[in-house]
Amino acid sequence: MSNPRVLRSTRATTGARPAPAAHDPVTGLPTTAQATEARRASDGPLATLRAAFLAAVARDTPGSDLARYTVVLDDLLAWAAARVDRVVAAPAAGTLGGIAFGPGTGSTGPRWCIRPVRGEGPVVEVLPSSGVAHEATRERVRALFNAHSRAVLGPEARLRIGFGALKNPAARAALLALLDELLGGTAAPTLGA
Repeated sequence: MSNPRVLRSTRATTGARPAPAAHDPVTGLPTTAQATEARRASDGPLATLRAAFLAAVARDTPGSDLARYTVVLDDLLAWAAARVDRVVAAPAAGTLGGIAFGPGTGSTGPRWCIRPVRGEGPVVEVLPSSGVAHEATRERVRALFNAHSRAVLGPEARLRIGFGALKNPAARAALLALLDELLGGTAAPTLGA
């Protein structure tokens, strides 16, 4: 319920009612400017992938985590939308709501996916068949993930990090810088930040 005093004072100074907060159509939660921009950048196929991912995550996500995971997802989608010339997104095979990312047709490079994992929450996984075949690159990815996550990845573990760790803006920035580097960009990840 709106506070009538706030509405009266707002009308007195502006002559109009305050604009209602925008709400995410999937989660029903208020959106941030960053999330709104990510959705605008992800019209079309990315918006469809986003909705499917959030619907899959919502089934197993308690409380306020869904809103935090949505911020992580929107950052990843905005990053991919800004690199449409180098990154293609598609539904991940065999994963309800998962999104696979990789280089464009005829290109080589890293492949990764984001997918909901029952009982663990959503994860970002750098796939072994991609451009991280060299052990030195795998070790850099592993070190970055270990620096930002409570779960320690061993030498034979899958290269993945949970959205829980990526709720931290520094971890998200480091992941995006790493993905830029793997794509051949100039950004370098900040390890241990």
